[in-house]
Amino acid sequence: MTAAASEQAFYLRQSANTDPGPYAGLLDSAGNDVERVFAAARNVVEHHAGLNSERIGRERLAELDIYTVRELLAHVAGHGVGNLRAPIPLAHKVVGNCLNISKLACAMLRQRGVPARLRYAYCSYFYPDFAHEQTLVEYWDTGLGRWLRGDASMNRPVLEALGNPVQIDLRDVAPDLSLPIAQVWRDCRAGLADFAGFGASVENRKRAGAGNVALKMLQDLACLNHVEMMPWDFAAPSARFLRSRHLDLPAFDALAALMLEGDWHDLLYVNGRLPFFAIPRRVLRRSPYTGCSVTLVKDGIWITQ
Repeated sequence: MTAAASEQAFYLRQSANTDPGPYAGLLDSAGNDVERVFAAARNVVEHHAGLNSERIGRERLAELDIYTVRELLAHVAGHGVGNLRAPIPLAHKVVGNCLNISKLACAMLRQRGVPARLRYAYCSYFYPDFAHEQTLVEYWDTGLGRWLRGDASMNRPVLEALGNPVQIDLRDVAPDLSLPIAQVWRDCRAGLADFAGFGASVENRKRAGAGNVALKMLQDLACLNHVEMMPWDFAAPSARFLRSRHLDLPAFDALAALMLEGDWHDLLYVNGRLPFFAIPRRVLRRSPYTGCSVTLVKDGIWITQ
């Protein structure tokens, strides 16, 4: 098996978090092409900050912590949903975010034999002067022979509501519109960009800066290892690089270099190339919606305490 084929095989496998379990048949109703898959994922999960945000009561925001694809599908199946392409009423959807939607789309693609993985990125098509953190679906296009990055949670009506005239193919977002986390780190460290322009929210720029970029790089690395974390998850022992007053800049410089220049295989925790960013055994969730919890990770299985 070639290195490329090995990489594709690794990301064709469902993770513990994308495995649909008994709802695999429900995924089959989503359609086969990427655009339909993305639309089906948005049909199941309503973005909490999307066009229907004013119709979503605060009591439903706890649904953002519905974590696994199995749980997402169980929610809509419990309301009698049997076809993911048929319109689902807002009351029967899951209220979520870009990661929930992307995780579901990733599971759909894998089930269809398309290698796929989640990636964190900073996207510039939300606001003119601020790069917003976003979870994308990176999937293998056999015809083009390369990985494409798609935004499953975004659509044209939302872009129009934002007043953004950007020309974008959401099935294949251009690299200058979806900046890799490691590249952002390197550019900011070299003085080519400013950490203050990258973060979780343009409304709350306190959540921008080097700390945010470092955290997103850790979460992006985790996604490459089938450990898909929420935006507010902190993994131990990696989290110790974020708790101190000063970031361990050389450690993150080395991680960025490996993510940009190394082989995909080098980024797997099990290969030991990243001794300072070991396999997460505990994940601290500091959810703004359901509070704090600790999740133990063993053999890819997540058990929340």
